Amino acid sequence: AMTEQGYLGNDPSLLEVMNGVRVQQTAQFFYEMARGERRITGRMAKLVDEFRAEFARILGTAEGMAGIAAMQRWVLNEDIRIWFSRHGKCFIGLGPTKARCHELGGTVHWANAEPNYVHRNPETCLGCPLYAVDADHAEFWLLRYIENTNFMAASATSRAARAAELRAKQSAAILQAIKVPLPELVTTHG
Repeated sequence: AMTEQGYLGNDPSLLEVMNGVRVQQTAQFFYEMARGERRITGRMAKLVDEFRAEFARILGTAEGMAGIAAMQRWVLNEDIRIWFSRHGKCFIGLGPTKARCHELGGTVHWANAEPNYVHRNPETCLGCPLYAVDADHAEFWLLRYIENTNFMAASATSRAARAAELRAKQSAAILQAIKVPLPELVTTHG
């Protein structure tokens, strides 16, 4: 968000490059969904899974770069972009008025083409019907699980420890849903 809004500003050539990258990443994602190479979780996962057959139809027999190019044409024709973050994927273009970040910000509008960055965070996104997580985000959720589990163990009675416990449980559930094993943590009390 900072890079796109603060540094890029309204420079059309830079914005075009960013959009081109987003189109390529979106096409790659849907290509992998069509081929059954990607497992996702989150409220958007069910809808994306329902479209696997449609994605496969779009690809036909095309594979590799030709398959990704076919999917990219579809992404451009349908004007669908995924917003990528370290913790998940936002499909705001499929239902801009349903975006939880815009609800919290009081900025709900049918023309919203991107998330409300002020309210975009893991807790908000996990409650959004336009959000999904997959293996691309395993590192974020694993680190979050470890940090919060360790914090809980070090401050077992504090209010913050209860919040950390909720975040650790949430992270564990996501990791299990995307088939990432939980690490065995060794905690010490200081």
